[in-house]
Amino acid sequence: MTQPDWRYLRQLAGMSLLACMLTQPALAESADERLERLEREIRELRELMQEQNRAGAEAEAQAGAAEARQPAPPVEYRSYRQPMHTGRPGGMMRYYLSSETLDSQPPSAMEPTVSGRVAETHEISFDPVEHDVTGAGPFSDYHDPSAYPYAGIELVGELPVAEAGEYQFVIYPKPARQGGANVSTRMSAWLSVDDEPVLEFRDTPSWASQRGTVRLEPGVHRIRVWAVAASDGFGPSPVESQLLLELKGPGDASPRPLDDLRLPRD
Repeated sequence: MTQPDWRYLRQLAGMSLLACMLTQPALAESADERLERLEREIRELRELMQEQNRAGAEAEAQAGAAEARQPAPPVEYRSYRQPMHTGRPGGMMRYYLSSETLDSQPPSAMEPTVSGRVAETHEISFDPVEHDVTGAGPFSDYHDPSAYPYAGIELVGELPVAEAGEYQFVIYPKPARQGGANVSTRMSAWLSVDDEPVLEFRDTPSWASQRGTVRLEPGVHRIRVWAVAASDGFGPSPVESQLLLELKGPGDASPRPLDDLRLPRD
């Protein structure tokens, strides 16, 4: 609230008194009557100024109390970790165990062995036990590479981004290996952002990281990963494979686990 200008009020009061002294009254007044009238007007002006002082002090006190009651503004963090919609953390997964070849897309003619929401989006296991597949014990046929030489996982989620810049997606494939032998499975993977290919590799037995970079603007971006672990029908089972997903954003010194995905809204 704007405080009254007391200097201006005092000047106004002085001018009013001077006008009263200089102006001839409509009726004849004695000196005593004029003096009494001036004293009365001075008292009224003083009471008016005191009332204004009290009102100004009360308004300042109320404004201070209201400001003290207001909570401090929340701290804003400008990071691509900042959530930009209310979706729950995680992603949607489709998991396939197959005796037929799995290629660069999930098979349209085959129902997934398991599908649904997952909370873990950084470390992906191909083990059917991890995905609660019925009858997937350690001695089940699912662990026999001659019966199920292919295992595939599709993961879809949304990544909220608050800062524009270059984003590097990193996949660490871990195709299953058998002891110290050279016999191993192979892994292929395809990663897209907003349906645009960003990273792809095929039939690698290596655990070396695979990287792809894309420029992202602020907003929510759809991330899709399709990965296949494959066996020649002997040696380790493809279900013993793993996949790690990481992300390096603007300002990051090194990649970090991709755990910012949110469940798709559609």
